[in-house]
Amino acid sequence: MTTTIGKLTFLDAAAAVLQEAGRPLSIQGVLDATARKGYYVAPENKTINLTLSSIIRQNIARKGADSRFQLVGQSMFGISTVKMADPRRQVKLLF
Repeated sequence: MTTTIGKLTFLDAAAAVLQEAGRPLSIQGVLDATARKGYYVAPENKTINLTLSSIIRQNIARKGADSRFQLVGQSMFGISTVKMADPRRQVKLLF
């Protein structure tokens, strides 16, 4: 699912706020930050938090170690920031 507004997709907006926060955020925290910063304004619906959580989880499942996201708790996500050349020695940093 690719949802865009302006120049950022929903996933890109989530990655941007997680990177800027420098620490894991809840889905609601990500949604609030994307709207506050003007990166993405989610449509008004009751399940938008479930939609974003699902999109990020699908990205993690599909890309595995190459995903820019990491699940760090129930509905808490962080950003992967360091990747080494040797994929067997990749390091994921959580903030």
